[in-house]
Amino acid sequence: MLKKTANTTLADISKAAGVSLNTAAKVLAGQAENARISEKTAKNIKKIAAQLGYVPNQMARNLRAKKTRVIGVFVADMLDPISAGITHAILEELPKHNLFPLLTVAEAGYELCRQAWLRNRVDGLILCGTMPQITPSVLADLKNYGISIVIAGNYCLLPEHSTSLPEVSLVHIDNNAGMRLAINHLIEQKKQRIAFITGPKSHSDARDRLQAYEYIIKDYQKPIIADLDTDERFWQRGYLVVRHLAEQRIKYDAIIAYDDLVAIGAIKFLGQNGVAIPNDVAIIGFDNLPQAEYSIPALSSLEQPVGAIGQRSVELLLKHLSQQKEIEHVNMMPILITRESTKTVPAS
Repeated sequence: MLKKTANTTLADISKAAGVSLNTAAKVLAGQAENARISEKTAKNIKKIAAQLGYVPNQMARNLRAKKTRVIGVFVADMLDPISAGITHAILEELPKHNLFPLLTVAEAGYELCRQAWLRNRVDGLILCGTMPQITPSVLADLKNYGISIVIAGNYCLLPEHSTSLPEVSLVHIDNNAGMRLAINHLIEQKKQRIAFITGPKSHSDARDRLQAYEYIIKDYQKPIIADLDTDERFWQRGYLVVRHLAEQRIKYDAIIAYDDLVAIGAIKFLGQNGVAIPNDVAIIGFDNLPQAEYSIPALSSLEQPVGAIGQRSVELLLKHLSQQKEIEHVNMMPILITRESTKTVPAS
């Protein structure tokens, strides 16, 4: 009676079936017919392999084929909900194409991540954001190793390259379209002094959203830019910036925040100081995180299609793996979700 084991090898199969190692290998690789191996022998080998619980060494097969089908997935910010959502979509999508993810994170440091990519001979790399060490020259170096690269979502801005896009394929949200949706909605609510709370200067989305705001708002009013001279993030950034506006006695009747967490910080300060939302000040965030629906009041927000960004990133990578070298920059459309922070939503 044959017994399953966790370490069954091809040699065990050939011995139990009474055939050569080469014959067993060809049958289990689906090449029995081409190798003129009888159907009876092939069936017996497959039966024994199943009884022994044999699992082929996929890595060894891939190495023989000179392609590993291993894809590096780099996460630049484990605390960022959007990066996490995009990463989740990518990790779900890769196995559908028989690709194997190798997850690496910025917290490990760039050099350790690079060593992992090269040691495991990744065919491709999807960067869910970048870090300062991932410069244009670093990206070019990785491409010289034959690694196809796609950036998914936000990426780190470097001062000397802050006005140019990376020389690799890129999938991210259309911040210009999102800002236009937000401003148009607030104008419809009769708001006349719309402020924008900036994000960290090292984030590409922060630059894009600020530039979009400045370009669009000039048709309606003078820009009101609420900024901190730091890279403070999340709730605290929104709270501190709105407090600064109050100290400077700057008047406004609406806020577009860099993201939802910044907006929720702003809501907290306004609530503590008796400002009615949305009657006195309306607020819109970016990203439509779960927290947006449950903030008080519920936050209007621009939804990032994180699932679609992840899927589209994998599609672009597949093109590059099939030797299509053309660089593509893909903008995904956001969706405006209106809630109580900008208008009263009728009960469903």
